[in-house]
Amino acid sequence: MADDIDIVIAWVDGNDQVWRAEKNRFSGVANIDDTKRFRDWENLQFLFRGIEKCAPWVRYIHFVTVGHMPMWLNTQHPKLRIVNHEEFIPSKYLPTFNSNTIDMNFHRIPGLSEQFVYFNDDMFLLRNVKESDFFIKGKPRGHIFEMPTIPLYGDVFPHILFNNVEIINRHFSKREVIRQHFWKYYSPRYGKTALRNLQYLRIRKFLGFQNLHLPSALLKSTYQTLWEREERILTEACANRFRSKSDVNQYLIQEWQWLSGEVVPQSSRIGKYYDIGKDSEKVIGDIEKRKYKMVCINDTCSDEEYVVMKPRVLAAFNSILPSKSMYEV
Repeated sequence: MADDIDIVIAWVDGNDQVWRAEKNRFSGVANIDDTKRFRDWENLQFLFRGIEKCAPWVRYIHFVTVGHMPMWLNTQHPKLRIVNHEEFIPSKYLPTFNSNTIDMNFHRIPGLSEQFVYFNDDMFLLRNVKESDFFIKGKPRGHIFEMPTIPLYGDVFPHILFNNVEIINRHFSKREVIRQHFWKYYSPRYGKTALRNLQYLRIRKFLGFQNLHLPSALLKSTYQTLWEREERILTEACANRFRSKSDVNQYLIQEWQWLSGEVVPQSSRIGKYYDIGKDSEKVIGDIEKRKYKMVCINDTCSDEEYVVMKPRVLAAFNSILPSKSMYEV
């Protein structure tokens, strides 16, 4: 298993009425989460088509679900493993409606390889990728882009990033990281973005990090190390059934890998993050042209834009990945 690379995909069917009823029962508030977080673009099949065509070297796909599954999914595919929450998340945290609780327990997935790539269900492969795009000699590929983290009133996510960097500063000396891993911290592969790291060189503490919102190359052993070092904080965070300001998330795993020197620098040009609603026209053209190896398409559009953009996004994907994969019935 040392050289194997698995993929983990976490998925929620926001249209599942049983799941929604349970979510509302535990929250005490109907529709506690923004509809956009669970709105179905019906494009998950293109993630599987992209993996089959662009990453045939993958050992297994671990499809993480609370129990529901897409009607079209071929659950008998030899490379597909269906993983229900109760199979890897400790029972004291269940049921959970917190994606961070799910993400922070991936290392417990039975049979998961040491090296794995985590895909959100809005991330897609457009062109061929090699194992070395994610790992080189057992070390994950990644980017270290320093950026100040500022918690904002009413917005949970910046608080989570702030919690991450608080833990990072407790375990890593910025001076020592730069001394030991200078060419990883200021790698020419980062292009102009490396100048951002230089901008914060004189500040003695880490201020926070930018995440590119692309598939994450992760090591199971990093999870285990972090749980050993910060068990109390992780236990308390995973007990939150819904996203909370006291959470941490899987970005912390990436940041720990970066600063411990376990990362091989990679250009940010490997992929692109889009907000549909802001980048609507660009995302269509870039998919059709396969401009990047991988993309993340985040839903930030209005209900009116959703009605217009959904068929256009599906048509763009269908133009480059028209054939069913073996993961589809």
